[in-house]
Amino acid sequence: MIDLEKLLTKFKEAIVSEVKEEIREFKASVNGTLEGFRLAIVSMDKRLSNMEQEIRSLRAELNETRNYLNQRIDETNKRIDETNKRIDETNKRIDETNRKVEEFRAELTQRIDETNQRIDLVVLEMGKIRAEIREAIVARESLGDIYSRLQRLEKVLFKQA
Repeated sequence: MIDLEKLLTKFKEAIVSEVKEEIREFKASVNGTLEGFRLAIVSMDKRLSNMEQEIRSLRAELNETRNYLNQRIDETNKRIDETNKRIDETNKRIDETNRKVEEFRAELTQRIDETNQRIDLVVLEMGKIRAEIREAIVARESLGDIYSRLQRLEKVLFKQA
């Protein structure tokens, strides 16, 4: 049995030595892989930190942009409000002017109507005066005719007498 024991011991040593060698190689391989993973994780961690910093920077820029836009919107709203006030004031003045124009138009219409009535009266008076003038002309012509007859009569009468 000695030989068998020696043989088993040698066999065991050979297997153990080979297994140890494979374990060392496996361990080296795993260590290499783990080192690769570690480097990848460190690299990814740096990239993640950079991304987080970029996100913070973008958020800050976004907040600045929002604040700027809100300020511009507020300014624009103020200008719109001021413009609306000016438009309202202008509309009030236009309404007042329109009211005055209507009052003036009504007054002018009344004056025109009164003037037209007076013109109509004057035209009627002129018609009457024309008629009277015609009558006077006719009367004058008649008087002239009568006067000339009278003169002829006088001549005839005074020549005989």
